[in-house]
Amino acid sequence: MQSFFDWYKGRGSCERPWLVLGKGPSFDKLGQYDLSGFDLMSLNHVIDQTQVTAAHVLDIEVVAACEAAIYKNGQVLVMPWVPHLNNRAGNLDLSEWVEVNPFLARMHAEGRLLYYNHLPTRRFGNSPLIEVQYFSSEAAINLLAACGVHCIRTLGVDGGASYGKSFSHLSSTTLLSNGRKTFNRQFSQIAKTIMLTGVDLAPLDVPSPIKVYVAATEIQMLAVKVLEYSIRKHASMSVEILPMHLGGIHIPQPKDEKNWPRTPFSFQRFIIPELAGFKGRAIYLDSDMQVFKDIKE
Repeated sequence: MQSFFDWYKGRGSCERPWLVLGKGPSFDKLGQYDLSGFDLMSLNHVIDQTQVTAAHVLDIEVVAACEAAIYKNGQVLVMPWVPHLNNRAGNLDLSEWVEVNPFLARMHAEGRLLYYNHLPTRRFGNSPLIEVQYFSSEAAINLLAACGVHCIRTLGVDGGASYGKSFSHLSSTTLLSNGRKTFNRQFSQIAKTIMLTGVDLAPLDVPSPIKVYVAATEIQMLAVKVLEYSIRKHASMSVEILPMHLGGIHIPQPKDEKNWPRTPFSFQRFIIPELAGFKGRAIYLDSDMQVFKDIKE
């Protein structure tokens, strides 16, 4: 059986960005975007709604529920070597499931069933280990990042505790069936992936990257680096940190002495629009601040 990593390397189109599709409310915006530049990866039941490059399925129950859609809408089916059963790692690996599940046997025979190894279960071959803590979104994003994908966007990978309208019929059966209270837990793991791999990751419906402008002079650069670390540790999407003294924009001195700045960087905040090209949104912070939650909020 071929690993996802070997399949990905063999495609010869490693520079294309990927779009990961979940069941959250933002999935309902799917029709608003031109997706022709993306490879698509669906999470679990999302395969019922759209055609994708890869259908990622963590739970064996989803295969039974969606096998017709998987066969029709997915070029390949991607599963952990030991699929989940009842929201936890099962006892059978994919080679054993192929022996007892006719649909998986068919996908395998057609070369359309791909595997990856995931923690903490037993592994097959020398394919890298992919960490999965709470939700399938983490597995899919970690998998793509481990393959070397440089740019990942998401839609329907939302926080909160609800599905989009397209999946409201599943709310009584699969919504947070793993016992978590909200989908927010996924964001700490996504932040970890961004920090470890440097992948450019953001929701498709949120301007990216988040631009954070920091008031500083060269003597404050150590503080800026501490601030940057605190931001990136918790940020579930890509962030750009910009110390404003490096912007190269002259700030005029007021004529009246009583209006002079109290510090060398007091007036730096007023050049943010020019630094940003007068477009989008920005966050201003002082260099002696730290951030302990997801700055996307």
